[in-house]
Amino acid sequence: MVDPERPDREPGTGSTERREATVGNVLTGVVFESRERRSRRRGKATTEFFVSGTPEHKILLPDPDYNFEPTPGVPYDVQVTIDTKPGERKGKLFVKPLKEEGVPMAVEKKRETPLPIEINKAEGVVYVLDTEIPYNPDGGPMVPSMKKFEHFTLDEHTLKTLHKIATAVDLKKPLLLEGETGVAKTSPIEYLAAITNHELLRLNFSGQTDTSELIGKFVPNDGQVQLEFEKLLMHVENLSAKSQAIINTAAGEQRELSLTESQMVASEEGIQVPEWRWQDGMLPRAMKTGAWLLCDELMLSEASVRERMNSALERKPWLVLSENKGESVGEGADHEMHPDFRVFGASNPSSYAGREPLTPAEKRRWTGYLFVERPDEKSYEAMMNFAAFGTQPKVNIDGQEYQGDDADPTYKLLKRIPRFKEMIIALSKFHAQIEKMAHDKTIGKGRPEPYVFTRDNLLALMDFLDAKRLRNAKTKKQTTAQSDPKTVMQRAFKECYLDFMQGDDDKKKMTDQFKAVGLHDENWLFS
Repeated sequence: MVDPERPDREPGTGSTERREATVGNVLTGVVFESRERRSRRRGKATTEFFVSGTPEHKILLPDPDYNFEPTPGVPYDVQVTIDTKPGERKGKLFVKPLKEEGVPMAVEKKRETPLPIEINKAEGVVYVLDTEIPYNPDGGPMVPSMKKFEHFTLDEHTLKTLHKIATAVDLKKPLLLEGETGVAKTSPIEYLAAITNHELLRLNFSGQTDTSELIGKFVPNDGQVQLEFEKLLMHVENLSAKSQAIINTAAGEQRELSLTESQMVASEEGIQVPEWRWQDGMLPRAMKTGAWLLCDELMLSEASVRERMNSALERKPWLVLSENKGESVGEGADHEMHPDFRVFGASNPSSYAGREPLTPAEKRRWTGYLFVERPDEKSYEAMMNFAAFGTQPKVNIDGQEYQGDDADPTYKLLKRIPRFKEMIIALSKFHAQIEKMAHDKTIGKGRPEPYVFTRDNLLALMDFLDAKRLRNAKTKKQTTAQSDPKTVMQRAFKECYLDFMQGDDDKKKMTDQFKAVGLHDENWLFS
C-alpha cells in the first residue's frame, strides 16, 4: 500500500508538470530542527528532523531513501526529491542533501539490493557479480571514455556477458565472443576496460589485414618517407620483379619484411632511407604495456594472419618477432610480459559471408568462449527505461538479485510524454519481433544480406522523440512528442524503421507489427 504522504514517484500519479515545478529544486542554507515523536502503535519515541515555514508553506523532511541524518542548527543545501501535494500549500517536501557548511556530502541512497558492479579504487579492485578483478590506478590514453556508455544498461543479458569477460580477466584466459551483428559483443569489453581503467587496443580485422598490424614492421625513421614507403607497399603489383619476389617470399613464410629486405625493396624502388626503426604491432605492444587487446571481426582475416598470435594465446604467452632479429616477449624472454595483458576476440558466426572459420589450432587456444544471444524485449525495455527515467533494472542471476545505481536520464523530456512507460513496453515488443523477422528472413527474403536492427534503432527513435519539432507551415505552431505523441511517433517510426524497408511487402509487414502493439495512428492505444 502506498503511503499517502509519499506517493509513488512514477509518472501518472498526479500532475507531472506541477510536480516537476518543485521536484529537483535546490534549497540553500536549510537548517533542520528536531523533535521526538511517540508512535501510537508501539509507544516508542523516535527523533524526527524537519524544517517548518518554508516558502512553499510545507514541512520539509529528509528523504528516508537516503542515509541522511542532519545535525540541528547546521545549514545544508538540499534538493527536493518528492512533493507530496504538488501545486498546493499543504503537504510535505522530502529532500536529499547536497552540501554541509559548503562541503559536498557523499550521501548514498539506501540500497535494498546489492550492486552488480562495485568499484573500490582504494583497494584496487572491481567486483562484477561474484568475481573480483584488478583496478588499474595508472590508466593511460587508450582507456575507453565513460562518455561512450551513457546508455549502457545493466540488464540480465549484459551482466551475463560482463561476468564472462570478468571471469576471463580473472583467470587470464583468452576469450572469444561470437554472435550476430548488434548483439553487444565488443561494448561490454570496452565498458569493463573503462571501469577498471585499463588501456584497450582494438584491431579491426578484415581480408586486407596483414601481420604488420598485429606483429609489427620496420619503417623509415622519417615520417614523410615512412608514408611514401608504406604507400609503395600497398600496390605490390606496380613494383619491380625483384621487389615483388622479396615481398612474396616473406608473405609465403607468414611474416613481415626483415630490416635487410625492407632496405632492399626501398633501394630497388629508388627511395632513400637514411635510418630505419622497428615499430611494434598491437600484439607485442599490449604484451609489453599490459593493455587489453581486442581482435574485432576476427574471422574476417585469413587464418595465416591469425595464427601468428597463437603463441600469445597459450597458458604462458610467448611471442617471437622473427622479423626483428628474433626479439621475444614473455616469461624469461627479452621483454617480460606485463601481468595485466589480456586478449579478446569478437566475431560474427563463421556462417556469415566472408568469414574464415578458426582452425583446430586456434580453437584449442581460445579457452574462453561465449556465444552471445540476441537481446530479448526485456533487455530493450530496460535500456529505454534507463535512458528515459534513469532507472537500472532489477535482475536475478544465480538466485541473487542485483540492481545498478540510478542516474540522470539521457533524455530529459521523454518522461513528460503521457503513458510513455507503456509505450516503452510496446516499442520493445515491436523491436524484438522485427529483429526476429529479419533474422528468419520473414522480411528481407531474397536479399543477399538480412536486414539488421539493433539497439541503435531504438536509441535513434528516442533521439527523434526527445528532440524533434514538427512545424506547421500554415499555423506556425510546433508539434512535439509531449504535445502530440501520436503524430511524432509516426514520423519517428518512418525515420528509424520503415525507411529501411525495400519493397511494399516488407513495408506492410513492418507496419502490421507496429499496429499490433498499438503504436500506429490507425489503432493508437495511448490517448
